[in-house]
Amino acid sequence: MKNKATNQNIRRNAITINPLLLEAVGLCPVVAIATTLKSSAILAVITLIQLIVSELFTSLFLKKIRRYWRVPIYFILGIVVVFPFALIIYKSNAEIYNQFGIFLPLMAINSLIALHCERVAVKNNPRDSFNDALFVGLGYGVIAIVVGIIREVLGNGSFAGIELKMPLKFSTMLLPFGGIMLLGFMAAGLKTIIYKYFPNENPDKGFDTSEIHRSLRGSIREMMADDFEIENGEDISLAEQIKEKEVKVKEKKEKKKETKKKKRQEKEIPSTRTRPVEDRTYLDDFFDMLEELENTKTETKENADMQEHGKEGDD
Repeated sequence: MKNKATNQNIRRNAITINPLLLEAVGLCPVVAIATTLKSSAILAVITLIQLIVSELFTSLFLKKIRRYWRVPIYFILGIVVVFPFALIIYKSNAEIYNQFGIFLPLMAINSLIALHCERVAVKNNPRDSFNDALFVGLGYGVIAIVVGIIREVLGNGSFAGIELKMPLKFSTMLLPFGGIMLLGFMAAGLKTIIYKYFPNENPDKGFDTSEIHRSLRGSIREMMADDFEIENGEDISLAEQIKEKEVKVKEKKEKKKETKKKKRQEKEIPSTRTRPVEDRTYLDDFFDMLEELENTKTETKENADMQEHGKEGDD
């Protein structure tokens, strides 16, 4: 039974939901760094150790820590693991260190670590967390090494630093474009193999983000619960607090609307008929004059029409 469970874990974490090809996490270091066998092997080892340390620490000590505090701790653990490797590489092989460049310290904030710590380590015991880290790290490392070998052979015409005397070299394979293209073809090939030999498996499950959405919603609710204060020691539910907050926001919006409306009314010139006498200005007198002129014009026109009709009657 144990061997069967182990085989299923290896098949699931390393093959059918490969972190690099099917989960599409941790791509940046592979695309930028894995251009030779040496660099890809170093990348694989660092990632494996980082996964094991982070998931074990999370399973042992971080289960009761809030989600939005755990993520910075993952980054700190990444620094603790990556920094010694960076120091060793810097002192032993300056060429490899320069090849890694800025991407070596950036490995401390690898998204693969945070994803599997949140997905597995916080929900399982140390043993299961270790198994997940081991198999995921192996699946990631194998693909990284294969990518490094292919790019070194096709791009440099060498293998592990040994010249192969190839008649043709494809230098574009050493660029990020070459890494991305190679990973794309490998992902397509792996999915084809899974559909053929493991029809019951679902390789697209690696892109299922519903679990992450739930985790994010939980983090937001926790942060909101921390921001709301319980008054008078009463145990008010979070839903009631949110409702009270929404009512207050709505009242503020209505007050702003009323204030704006009053300001608009104050800017408008009121009618002379409803305006009190003591508040009249020269504009009121001007509008009265216009009104009188309009009335006079109308009366004159009516008188002219009456006279014209009278003359027609006499004729």
